[in-house]
Amino acid sequence: MAVASCPERTRIAPPREAIHVIPILMYHSIAEQSEPYLRRWTVTPDAFLEHVTAMVESRRTPLTITQLAEALRGARPLPARPMAITFDDGYRDTIAAASMLAGCEIASTTYITTGFLDRAGMLTTADVGELSSCGPLIEVGAHGISHRRMDELADDELRAEASGSRSVLEEIAQARTLSFAYPHGSHDHRSVAAVRDAGYTSAVAVKNALSHSGDDVFALARVTIEAHTSTATVRAALDGTLRMAPRGELWRTRGYRQLRRWRRAARSRSS
Repeated sequence: MAVASCPERTRIAPPREAIHVIPILMYHSIAEQSEPYLRRWTVTPDAFLEHVTAMVESRRTPLTITQLAEALRGARPLPARPMAITFDDGYRDTIAAASMLAGCEIASTTYITTGFLDRAGMLTTADVGELSSCGPLIEVGAHGISHRRMDELADDELRAEASGSRSVLEEIAQARTLSFAYPHGSHDHRSVAAVRDAGYTSAVAVKNALSHSGDDVFALARVTIEAHTSTATVRAALDGTLRMAPRGELWRTRGYRQLRRWRRAARSRSS
């Protein structure tokens, strides 16, 4: 993806809204084309430029996830209109996308699956060092080692995924890695505890809803941006008009987790 110039800022009065609405947008790959398995999650550069224009025009204050978590804890002021942009998995085109955002003074957080480093189409070890040295507008976070659902793992596997991915990134970057993204957004009380114990200060889930000042800093809600996501939907998220995440876990989330566990157990018995 070629780095485009920052869209020109226009003088648009921000809509009135409650200050607790916090859109966190989740991207994966930004590219013209991708492998079939990734097409659903790949946003074209032209569409991404439209989204960035919407970000600029929203007049929101962009924060990294660590900065946002600090503000939600009261360790730093929470801006009146905060937002956060994240990239999951660690695709190589993330470098250009995050650099473009930084050129527009928009902070972002890139969550890297360390077991995918140096694979075709993924960030290399050298790329991680480059991203980590780009300054305060680009944060590097961990996304586990194997990208397995954390709420399906045994306790020792949880500890390995959380602490192992952090160790790899900190060794490469020679800097602290403070934020974690649960693969697929899947988490439970055990995975949250493992992430806390590994030394992270925040974590993001999915929920496909807007975060808010009452959200859990170890399970922050995000809105997934897919290939078909319109700029109007991005603007709605930034305007704060999409639904907000519930303060607790939905019953259907618990039910889906249990269903996945039963299916995994059945596969194990049949193998």
